[in-house]
Amino acid sequence: FYSKRYTSIDGLLQNTIRSLMQDDFGRLWIGTSEGLSIFDGTDFSNYTQNNGLNGSVINSFFKIDSTTMWVSVIGGGISIFHKSKLQKDEVVRIIKGKKYFLDNTINAIFKDSRGRIWFCTDSGITMWSNQNPDNSIIHNFNSKNDPYKMFIYSVTEDNNGNIWFGSNHGLIKYDNHKFKFIKGIPRIVNVVKAYRDNKIWLGTDKGIFIYQNGIFKRLFKNKNIYSSEVNDIYKDKDGDLWFVSTEGLYLFNGKKLMNFNTENGIGNKSILSFLIDSKGIVWIGTEDGLNKITSKNLYYINTKYKYSYLWELLARPNNIIFATTKDGLYKIENNKLRYSLINLRLPSKTVTRVLFKNNRIKWVATSEGLVEFYSNGRKRIFTKKTDLIVIIFYH
Repeated sequence: FYSKRYTSIDGLLQNTIRSLMQDDFGRLWIGTSEGLSIFDGTDFSNYTQNNGLNGSVINSFFKIDSTTMWVSVIGGGISIFHKSKLQKDEVVRIIKGKKYFLDNTINAIFKDSRGRIWFCTDSGITMWSNQNPDNSIIHNFNSKNDPYKMFIYSVTEDNNGNIWFGSNHGLIKYDNHKFKFIKGIPRIVNVVKAYRDNKIWLGTDKGIFIYQNGIFKRLFKNKNIYSSEVNDIYKDKDGDLWFVSTEGLYLFNGKKLMNFNTENGIGNKSILSFLIDSKGIVWIGTEDGLNKITSKNLYYINTKYKYSYLWELLARPNNIIFATTKDGLYKIENNKLRYSLINLRLPSKTVTRVLFKNNRIKWVATSEGLVEFYSNGRKRIFTKKTDLIVIIFYH
């Protein structure tokens, strides 16, 4: 199981990772609470207000093209970066103020199929007719009659060209130059995503919903995510959906929902940002730093026990992996759980270590004893009741 956590000790500007984006050079743009870090896979380049940023807390990124990145800073509008693979990146312009946005805190930026740019702000919605603020027609939308401030968190476009927004007032639809509040959904919609299945996926303060043909459906009853706050939804190249929630990271393959959190090696439960890069590497931003995990290494062994400890993963030839757990020894082949090696008749189901010789299992260590296997199929068991082993078991 390969994973790596980057913190300020490794050169990261600050450990609270609020947003992530990959540029066309393969570099990772990392928004922290104290500025920007750019990671090229080896080194971090850090940018603060001393380098031209118009604030410290990075909220989101928007990639214009291979040489231009918009960086949204809380209360500071947009810092426009000129990107270069060989030269140091630099801020070339700051865009802020009522001339351009309803509010200088921009939570998300989206370009629709007509080339319009939508800005989700802490006071409503701003739309530019194109990506050039100097020759764009700018429209602002907010609910003037509502006594509460309108926070817009996310935006997406469906197959029919309708624009959808997630807000602190629920789900909003923009169609034929009109905004409509969709009733029947929790008040707070943190994230909204539209995919080709004509479903609108919603991450709310009360779990996951889908909206289709005027009907809402709440998903994953009897799961922790059912009542947790969901802050992001991400669809990978295999069509699987990832949910970022206050209960950790979830993966939904269309049939099963799997949870990856502290017990699975991801680290802090408080996941703030998430990205799968062009190489399939999973990047997870938390309050404790940046986690790097290869997606194909995220295995979930669904045993009959609710809390099964995974002690060790051992890679063998032909894409075979053996997993030692509290519930036994398992064989994983081609990323699928094949069987539990119950027929080994071990002294205990809790298997902590396995050693191989000539590509065969030679030794198996359990919480109650040690087993040696011979090539003729026989085995020898050493326990406290036999003559030479004192069990030392680390939890």
